[in-house]
Amino acid sequence: MNLIVSRALSNENVEDHFNVDAQLILTNYENQVELFYKMFPKQVDIGEKQSDTFNWIKSRARDGQNNVAPRELIHFYNESIDQEKSEQEIGNNSIEEPNIVSRQAIKNATHEVSKVRIEQTIFAEYATLKGYIMAFHGSKAEHNIDSLSDIWKLEPNAAEKIANELSEIGFFEARTARMDKIYKIPFLYRFYLEISQGKAF
Repeated sequence: MNLIVSRALSNENVEDHFNVDAQLILTNYENQVELFYKMFPKQVDIGEKQSDTFNWIKSRARDGQNNVAPRELIHFYNESIDQEKSEQEIGNNSIEEPNIVSRQAIKNATHEVSKVRIEQTIFAEYATLKGYIMAFHGSKAEHNIDSLSDIWKLEPNAAEKIANELSEIGFFEARTARMDKIYKIPFLYRFYLEISQGKAF
């Protein structure tokens, strides 16, 4: 929260627009939260069981190792602002006062963040795994060894080896359910690969 709010307040226009004292805001967490929700909507997906915007964005920037890299988080907020500018340029103004960024702009940002993370980080650093990752395009988010074997056309032992490699780099969130090991693709990678919620088995 401090990272995002302090970056926002480095822009004098934000400080002037909301008529706030940057020093006062940055020394008090409650004030930071209050300013955050003046800039952004309370929720991206509206509903009683839906998370607040801050946690919604973190969940979209989190990898399978449960890490939220500052680089991804900053990119997400910068992209949200760029998306809002694009929306405004074509006459789509869905901002709700006193916000300066709309829900739609935040949602739109998820695609670019996902694309950059996969193309410029995962594929750049782990090129040998690109084919295995692209095989998930258009599939479901949750897999077991059987569904992975089917997607990759590999024997179970070979599929498990690749799955473990993908877990180590944060592409999968691996967890055990009953007797089966489940491999779940985080939101961070779903948008680029057009992956839908649900099980592939």
